[in-house]
Amino acid sequence: MLAFVDGKHLKTMRPHRITSVPTTMTKGPNTGGMGAFSPSRFYTDDIAAECMETIFKPTVAAMEKEGRPFKGVLYFGLMLDPSPRVIEYNARFGDPETQAVLSRLDTDLFDIFNAVIDEKLEDIDIKWADNAACCVCMASGGYPKAYEKARRSPVWTM
Repeated sequence: MLAFVDGKHLKTMRPHRITSVPTTMTKGPNTGGMGAFSPSRFYTDDIAAECMETIFKPTVAAMEKEGRPFKGVLYFGLMLDPSPRVIEYNARFGDPETQAVLSRLDTDLFDIFNAVIDEKLEDIDIKWADNAACCVCMASGGYPKAYEKARRSPVWTM
């Protein structure tokens, strides 16, 4: 889950799922990200509420309490099996999930960034399109192990 954070408040973006395996969704060598889609049917309203109360808000509050309030985009890498757990944090947009998520954004990103800077995130109504989006990454056959570099076109292996 990606979230905008203004130091005190956060607003989550739309749920997504990434695949870090170049040949299937679940089997094969792990990479930095081979694709993403949004929304994710696994991220239910109940899971969203649990994550907000037990992960997202406490994380932002803890940084503020330590005198290190965070402003920007915070990435919560979650594992949802059996219950939500954080497996990583990143202080940035991630790729490819950003492409799938931001393509659904209906509010001007500039306005959101200004609200983050001015610590007025709670005052902005962020609107999202009710659609789906995906991002597919292409790589040479054999990636991420031995693969041909500087190819002009990808070689698909499934």
